[in-house]
Amino acid sequence: MTYLLGHILLALNLKQEKVPLPKQGIFSNRFGSFWLLSMVALTVLLLMFRCFPYIETASLSLLVWLKILFIVTVSTFWIEFRTSTEDW
Repeated sequence: MTYLLGHILLALNLKQEKVPLPKQGIFSNRFGSFWLLSMVALTVLLLMFRCFPYIETASLSLLVWLKILFIVTVSTFWIEFRTSTEDW
């Protein structure tokens, strides 16, 4: 989950090289918005429902989800920091 969500956030951060994500908006691009929502939904569906018998998944506790979100946010924060400090 950390790997998949990390790559989704990384793709969002790399949409614009010079404009930070909060300024450009997460849903500023229709295709990007569709992709974002589809990937998050697919990731959650793969985890919650055992759609594919060869992918073994387990449900995660709230604490694990919080840890995953923290790691994903911190691991891609350097991109936002870099784009916001380039104007200095």
